[in-house]
Amino acid sequence: IKIVSDDNTLSNLTITNATLTPKFNKDKTNYTATTTKNNTTITATTTNPDAKITGDIGKKELNYGANYFKINVTSPLGNVKTYTITITRDLEPQPTITTTTNPKKDNNKTNSNNNKPSTSNSNRYYNKSLKSNDASLKSLEAEGYYLDFKKDKYDYDLIVENNITKLNINAKATNDKATVKIDNNEALKIGENVITITVTAEDGTICKYIIKVTRKDKNISSNTNIENIEIENYKLNFKKKKYNYNLTINDEDQLNIKVYLSDPDANYEIKGNSDLQDNSIITITVTAQDKTTKDYTITIHKSINNTLSFINNSNLFIFILAVIIITIIASIIKKRISNNK
Repeated sequence: IKIVSDDNTLSNLTITNATLTPKFNKDKTNYTATTTKNNTTITATTTNPDAKITGDIGKKELNYGANYFKINVTSPLGNVKTYTITITRDLEPQPTITTTTNPKKDNNKTNSNNNKPSTSNSNRYYNKSLKSNDASLKSLEAEGYYLDFKKDKYDYDLIVENNITKLNINAKATNDKATVKIDNNEALKIGENVITITVTAEDGTICKYIIKVTRKDKNISSNTNIENIEIENYKLNFKKKKYNYNLTINDEDQLNIKVYLSDPDANYEIKGNSDLQDNSIITITVTAQDKTTKDYTITIHKSINNTLSFINNSNLFIFILAVIIITIIASIIKKRISNNK
């Protein structure tokens, strides 16, 4: 009897001419990289020798801007895991169009002051034969959504509701002679969609911007709300629409915190709940089913009474130590006096 493994992970994923970010981990599926080179070679190895790899493997040419690659790993049982790599290749700077003195008109002209050829602006001309290689965008908008656009930022992410099947995208090239083409913005499917905006410069240079659009499954919740937060021995006065709290505690280094989520299928993570000091911040991050996140913070304040108690205890310890030292010194002196007699 052969037990078939359902492992559909990669044990290795590498690219040439760039470095993956974050560092490869078989459980992480999304990676980015930046390069100035015009190609890369993608290699991958499956953890399960019986699994199959399909997708963007091998040598790949890189356009300017964003280059999106998918590697699919299919287990023997047919389950698929997809790894993605977005490689950014920055646009080269626009060449400077220089001005040159027209030899036919200016060779015999001299400046009366220094007897050198005239270089006044009226006698200079632009080399108009150079075509622009500017394939950048001046603006990129998706109606109803915030993209935080920058002309040298080529990769964007959006999450849209289940009823959204198309975006109203407005993309304008920086150079009037460049052309813009938008692909894959029709019939958005549930899950990830990659919309490509291709800008072609006057000289044929191509640069691509991408918008990765995740269309929600109507059964997937975006609920990041907390119903209540309980802290042992303390009352937080939690309110659903309040996300930042202050809490005065005694001398604990750590608190016993219980979090009750509105959506039982969401999850949460508590950070900063160790070695608590005055002004320490505890952060509770809630992650919904659709990967939406929300942070709740608790700023810790140490009790003044505990501080005074610590000071008083310290003074008492010093006093006792001083009495012991004085007693020992007095005993030694008394003994020496007795010996001298």
